[in-house]
Amino acid sequence: RPFSSRRRTVAHEAFVSLLARDGRTRTPRLRAVSNVGADSWLLAYEQLDGTSLDSVPPEDFDDALLGEIWDQIGPLVNAAYDNQTSYFEDLPVLMDRHGYPEQTYFTFSYSGIEGDNGKVEGMFCVCLETTAAYNANRRRSSENERLQRMFAQSPGFMAMLRGPSHVFEMANDAYLRLIGWRDVIGRTLADAVPEALVQGFGKLLDEVYATQVPFVGEALRYDAARVP
Repeated sequence: RPFSSRRRTVAHEAFVSLLARDGRTRTPRLRAVSNVGADSWLLAYEQLDGTSLDSVPPEDFDDALLGEIWDQIGPLVNAAYDNQTSYFEDLPVLMDRHGYPEQTYFTFSYSGIEGDNGKVEGMFCVCLETTAAYNANRRRSSENERLQRMFAQSPGFMAMLRGPSHVFEMANDAYLRLIGWRDVIGRTLADAVPEALVQGFGKLLDEVYATQVPFVGEALRYDAARVP
């Protein structure tokens, strides 16, 4: 990649690193910077995973090489040359990098670069592969959904509250049945279940929240108001 000055070289690296940080991914590491004359600098990066274009035999270099990718990317390239900027986050792209179809994800932007005559003469692309981060997020979401199902189906009554005001974030069916199926999510304990405060449970929650010390009660009496 040629750059006209060292300043632009550093600015480019900072820009790409910022995008990588925001996208929770990493970019190829910079291996070398070399002056190639007339205030022009060349950056060399580590090789990306997959097949590089310079390793493809000339007889195999045809439109089929890009396969299904060009069906997705081609219109964006054409739009960039029409001076239209495109941005996509976690775009699914089916790639053949290791001899088999592989579902990958990329966050990237395409924008046109105007020449001295004011017309678009090139294209600037910032591209980050987010496959690993995307798949990790899907696994976490799946695990969270599984835990939420277990929470909801637990035979004992359970509720999860947040903050010093004890705002309900989750409540399973057994707990909702106990309090007469009231709509408590997003409401404070004092507002949604005031009888709990009258019976001293609010003070117990205040103490646990302030000290971070668990409280375990056995055979405690609780007078449930099934009809608020």
